[in-house]
Amino acid sequence: MTRPPAAESPDGSGAPPAQSSHAPGQPTEPTTPSPHAPDAPGAPSAQSPDASGEPTVPEGPGAPGAPSPQASDVAGEPEGVRASAPLIVARGLSLRGARGWAYRDVDLSLAEGCLAAVSGEAGSGRTSLLLTLAGRMRPTSGDVTVSGRSAPAAIQRVAAIGETEGVNELDDALTVAEHVFERRHLRAGILPRRRTRRRDEVAAALAPVGLAVHPDTPVGDLGPRDRHLLGAALALMDRPLLLVLDDVDRGMRGDHQREMWTLLRALTEQVGVTVVAGCVDGAPAAGLADVEVAL
Repeated sequence: MTRPPAAESPDGSGAPPAQSSHAPGQPTEPTTPSPHAPDAPGAPSAQSPDASGEPTVPEGPGAPGAPSPQASDVAGEPEGVRASAPLIVARGLSLRGARGWAYRDVDLSLAEGCLAAVSGEAGSGRTSLLLTLAGRMRPTSGDVTVSGRSAPAAIQRVAAIGETEGVNELDDALTVAEHVFERRHLRAGILPRRRTRRRDEVAAALAPVGLAVHPDTPVGDLGPRDRHLLGAALALMDRPLLLVLDDVDRGMRGDHQREMWTLLRALTEQVGVTVVAGCVDGAPAAGLADVEVAL
């Protein structure tokens, strides 16, 4: 397991902090968090035109594209897949808003079917970085490619995001089945006059993430774990190459956080999707995530 360098200027001064990388099997030193400017304020909105004035577009089903070239000094790729071209390559990725840098000089390489943990306190730029990797925000500088795609609109065709606060929050008043049917019909470009409640269809949508709940359960009644998994299941209905999740440890104690990372690890192996997940504490992901980025 390796830790690719990830950095950010906490005070918006523009001076990047020191970075380091580790080879697999070597012990790593924990990154000491420092105060950060708020994540959302000052950074471009994920639901509005990007910094260049180009609006983003909704995600849709994706198909694999040409792999991006692999640089010899890319850090953070598991030893067993180092020979294959990575699905995600980020170089010097930085985002600056009106209040300073949301994140700065992030380098990342992640192979297909791997799991990455991006940890950071609120205001660390974690959510902005995740949205950038998913094509929902355009960086101020640096570049990122996902399956050979670099334009945000093109990345969105192969990347899907789970429930993200302020972006695509689930409706507590709707049931699990209603969310599944709504997502299915939105993908098809139509809205049904009546929803046909077929439990087998709901079960099929939830099966990839191992979620077993009654279809008529209101989302507001779900616990944190099941809510996270429902968001992931809905995103997977777009058949993405990249699944981006945020706050996967929200509302859960340590042992439940470990269970969540175990489920995400299994998801990459059984479905074959690449997962980048954000959290506050990266410790429960140790030994399960192929790549760890601490902001």
